[in-house]
Amino acid sequence: TFGTVARAVLDTVANGDPSLFKAIKVRFSSPVLPGNILVTEMWEEEKPGHGFKRVWFETKIQDGPPVLSSSYMDFFLSSASKI
Repeated sequence: TFGTVARAVLDTVANGDPSLFKAIKVRFSSPVLPGNILVTEMWEEEKPGHGFKRVWFETKIQDGPPVLSSSYMDFFLSSASKI
């Protein structure tokens, strides 16, 4: 679940470019069973002056509880933003 969702967020936000990835934080909140359909919602938070943006996300079992909550990924604004 963690890897699948992280890849989906990376693909959506950074067009799959791993060089823009900065950090990730997730909270596992419920188990996932084989056959569960997962739905991920994302929203961006700009970090002016910090050189990165934060994308919050929550993954739920379709018509069920969240399985990843209070989670985010940070992305550099460009490859040149890295220190």
